[in-house]
Formats: sequence, structure tokens, C-alpha cells
Amino acid sequence: MASVAYSMRFIHDVFFNGEPVYGPHALTKTPHEPPRFMRVPVEILVVLCLVVGIVPALTVGPLLAVAATGTLNLSDVSQLPPYTLAIWHGFNLPLLMSVIALVGGVAIYFVLQKRINLHTIEKLPGDAKLLFDVFIENLTVAAGAITRATQNGSLQRYLLLIVLTALVAAGYGVWRNHNPIVNPLVGADANPVVLAVGILGILAAIGTVVMHRQRLIALLLMGAAGLVVALVFVYFSAPDLALTQLLVEVVSIILMMLALNFLPKVGVVERVATWVKWRDVGISVAAGAGVASLVYAVLARPFNSIAPYYLETTVPQGGGANAVNVIIVDFRGFDTMGEIAVLGMAGLIVAVLLGRVAFRGENGAQNPSFPPRRESSGSGKASHLRGDSRLRGNDDAKDVGESAKSSVEAHFEAKMPEDARPSLMLKTIAGLLMPIAIMVSIYFYLRGHNLPGGGFIAGLIFAIAIILQYVAIGREGVERALNLDYGKWIGWGLLAAGLTGIGSWFAGHPFLTSTFKYFDLPLVGAVPIASAMFFDLGVFLCVIGGTMLALATLGKLGAASSDAAATEEVRR
Repeated sequence: MASVAYSMRFIHDVFFNGEPVYGPHALTKTPHEPPRFMRVPVEILVVLCLVVGIVPALTVGPLLAVAATGTLNLSDVSQLPPYTLAIWHGFNLPLLMSVIALVGGVAIYFVLQKRINLHTIEKLPGDAKLLFDVFIENLTVAAGAITRATQNGSLQRYLLLIVLTALVAAGYGVWRNHNPIVNPLVGADANPVVLAVGILGILAAIGTVVMHRQRLIALLLMGAAGLVVALVFVYFSAPDLALTQLLVEVVSIILMMLALNFLPKVGVVERVATWVKWRDVGISVAAGAGVASLVYAVLARPFNSIAPYYLETTVPQGGGANAVNVIIVDFRGFDTMGEIAVLGMAGLIVAVLLGRVAFRGENGAQNPSFPPRRESSGSGKASHLRGDSRLRGNDDAKDVGESAKSSVEAHFEAKMPEDARPSLMLKTIAGLLMPIAIMVSIYFYLRGHNLPGGGFIAGLIFAIAIILQYVAIGREGVERALNLDYGKWIGWGLLAAGLTGIGSWFAGHPFLTSTFKYFDLPLVGAVPIASAMFFDLGVFLCVIGGTMLALATLGKLGAASSDAAATEEVRR
């Protein structure tokens, strides 16, 4: 700080010849002009400034034209809007701002110099570092307070902030760019059946909220709302989306059932203030009205859709008649590859996180094994109890079994009785449906490029077929019969999709560029084969792997929790 103040004082006294004690004659060395080569850079800069200021159109005009062309994304310089380059543009607002800045700066300088001789101050009053530290500490305290208020571990709070942020952002956009409705939907034909189905969907959504504490009923109502969405897709002639929605609903309901298996049957009733309830109702109504307004605005305004382009180029460029599938695996292959990668990573994350969950008994003892070790060839809690009965007798074993059963019910609240067995009818039907479901899955996969279907739909059908086997014969029966490693399916799927994209390089095209060719087969004729079909195979494998890895891990977790509770009771 002292050196900076001394330098300022030195420069001031050299140019303004201040008081004698600070004047040039008081310096230890006599100031002199700099050498020639020290002035050359400054002289070059001065000359460039003069030339650019006097003839800007001849000097920087071409450079500015090229830069403006690239910035405005124009194909030629001649398309630039008219503009002028000159050293004098008359008396305008920018000139006035420059004058105010110049006059104000000089006035402040001389006022401060008269009041406080800044050039004689070697140390500013106060400690700058202390002020900086106090400022940073206050910022840290404020950031901590904001973080504690927003990130308090409550999912309800996070959802509230997300919805409020979306409402504020959307409201600001509507306020700044309000366009009147030019084509209001007045007198539009209303199909009574469509209205009835829509009302059922609305009632199902409201019922899910009202009955959220009765989880099974809420889950059924949520599935009904999803079914209505699928019917909407059917009504608007979107069979691919309808199939996808229906299958996703089935998988989602099963996933929710497995997750709810680890929650108590009855949730903890917390007292919520009345104003909080009305606040949530108001935010929900505002969000719903906002989404409805956006949909109405889209439907009531004319717009230029890109749909005709895809419909016209689907067959000649993608080699398929199903525009939806061609868009997914061809036109936006990058997006789809990212999506299947995210789906695979989600399944792996579920397996990694839940695969290390430890279960505790009533006394707090921890059993970290997953799955827990079994002492006999049997399965489930019965194998432990049979092994223990040989040591302690049948009566003790019965007591242990009842205790283990009560412990499981106390901790997980959703376990089947000890003597429960899978339904014989379900087991028989599941065995018959498995090959049919696999055949239907392959059928939808092969036809997806020209008719409703594709890798995503086929993968979900295949996954649901396997899930049905888990429900019918149990996890261990499926693993013994199929022995599937779902993690490898994800890897093979990503490899197939990646190799399909790399294959286009050998043809001199960008990554994931699709092509197709017709092959003449005996008794069949010309059959089109598209390279996107192999990319769709990657989608098929990733969907099966990611979906089943998450579901199977939850199933193993449930079995491990039951065995862990029974083992803990036996050890006591």
C-alpha cells in the first residue's frame, strides 16, 4: 500500500509540480525522456488510433463486416443491415455520457485533492484486509442462511421451490411477451366420449392427491390417470406414444409397489397449519392453470410445424414408414443414445446404492450381508428355521419363527405369511406367457421401423414378461432358470448403439448417420434393412437391462430384509 501511494505521489508531483518537498528538485534522480525504443510501442498505438479514428471504413470496416456476418449467422457480407463508421456522429447521448464521465472525474479528483491530499497518504484509514474478511464472512453467513432455508432435506420444500420458480419464470415471460389469442377455440366440436374420459383422468389425478395416505388406492388411481393419458395418445392417432405410455405405466406401478414395500402401511400423520394447506392449494391451482393456458395458447395460435418435413423425409432418408421410430433412431440419434445411457446409469446407481444397504434388527444389531448367507440349501426364512430346529427343538423353532415373523412385520409391514405360496394358476399362466411375450417383443422390435413399435416398446414388453416370472415363481426361481446379468445387457446395448454410430464413419458420413438397403430374399422378395435397426437393438438391450436391474435389485432387497430379520431373531 505504501509503494502504491508513493507512486501516485511521484506521478502527481512530476506532472503538476506539487509542493517543494515533493517537487522534482527533491527527487534523488533527475527525470529524463525515455529512450527511443521505449517510445516506439506507444507511437505505434497512437498512429493506429489516429488512422482508425480518421478512416475507420478503410481500416477496421472489413474486419467488422466479417465479424458481424458471423455473429448474425448470415451467409454473405451483402446481407448485413446498413450501418456507418465515422469519427464524429454529432451530439448524441453517448457523447454526453463521455463528457459527464470526464468532467465528473476531474471534479472529483480536484475536490478530493483539496480536501484530502491523497498523494501524501501512505496508508488508508482502517485495515483493508480486515474489511475484506468481514465482507466475506457476512456473505458466508448469508449463504448459509439461504441454504438452510431452501435445502433443509424436505422433498416437499424442494418441490415447492421448483414449482414456484417455474411459475415466476413463466409468468415473467408471459408478462414481457404477451400475444393476444388470434384464433380462439370457440365453437370447437366436443366429443362426449373424449370429455368423459378426460373427466375420469382429472378425477383420478385429484383422487391420487386426496387418497395419498392410502397408498394402494392412490397407486391404482395414479395408474388410471396414466391409462387416460395413453387413451389421449390413441385419440390423437399416436399409437407409438400410446403403447409406450401404457408399458411405462405398468413398469412404474410395479416399481412403486416394490418401493412401497419398505414403507409402513400407515404413514405418520403430521399436523400442517391451515395456511400451509391453502398455500399449497393455491400453488397447485396456479401451476395447473398455467399449464392449461400454455396448451390453450399453443392450440389457439397458428404455427409452422416441422411435422411435414419429417413425414416427407422419413422414407427417402430414413428408410422407414414409421416417422416416430425414424426420428428416434435416426434424426435424433444423439438424443436417444444419451437417453439410453442415462437409463442404464440409473439402473446401475440403484443397484450400487441399494446393494450395500444394511438391515438392523430390533436391538440395533446390523447385518450388512447382501444377500445374507444361508446355512442350508433351502431358501428364505424357512431354511434358517429348519437348521435351527435341529439344535433347539421344534418348540423353540416355532417360537423363533413366530418372533422372526413379527419382527419382519414390525419393520417392513408388508410381508407375506410364512405358509404363503405363489398361486398355481399364476405360475402356470406365467410359464405359458413367457415365450409368447418374448415372441411379441421381437415382433414389435422388427416392425418398429415401419409400423408402431421399436426397441423401447419391445424392451418394455420383454421386461414385463420377466417381471411376471418374478411375481409367479419368485426371485430365486427366475435366477435359477434364466441366470441373467442385467448389468451386462446395459453394456451390450451401449456397445451396439456406439458401434452403429461408428460404422457410419467408414462410409464417410458423420457419427450415427443412418442408411438402408434392400435385399432380395428367396420367396420373400425385397426386404429393406436399415442401419438404425442395430441402433434400435442397443435401445432394446438398454431398456431391458436398466429396467430389470432396478426392479430386481429392489426384489433382492426385500428378500434380504426378510432373511436378515429372521436371522437376527434366530441368533438371539
